[in-house]
Amino acid sequence: LSLLGTARLRAGQPAAAIKAFDKLIAHAPDKAPDNMEARMTRAAAHGQVKNFAAAIGDYTVVLETRPDDMEAREARGVARLFNDEPAGAEADFTAMLAQHPGNQRVSLFRGSARFAQQKYAEAEADFDDVLDAFPNDADTRLNRGLARLALGRPDDAIKDFTVAINEEPD
Repeated sequence: LSLLGTARLRAGQPAAAIKAFDKLIAHAPDKAPDNMEARMTRAAAHGQVKNFAAAIGDYTVVLETRPDDMEAREARGVARLFNDEPAGAEADFTAMLAQHPGNQRVSLFRGSARFAQQKYAEAEADFDDVLDAFPNDADTRLNRGLARLALGRPDDAIKDFTVAINEEPD
């Protein structure tokens, strides 16, 4: 069932993959390693069909068994962003950064979660961390520009938007 579910997911059949993983998970002990891997893959399939609440549920079960699983924590944080749960997403990304400081991708995600909560100064700081490593990243410049605009600093926002446009004119 695990191979069938994985194959169906890779073949672009997430609903069929979910059914295969449902059967596998129903027959496996809750904390078995195979069950956790099945939950990770089923969560990814749920994400593909935009059932983010179900994906979050599977990632949460994995994290209860394997609290240091950074793949599950990042994926749950992203699913929480898509499920309009920015506070939960921020908590996941903050936990990741506590274990792995300086991870620019996670800083970008956390900045997005903070922006969604109107924590513009904190979002700007996260975007600054990303831009320290990648100063011309257009998406991060755009996000930081939006945060700066929300903070009432249009001149700084214009600078970021200008760099973003120069890097990606389309």
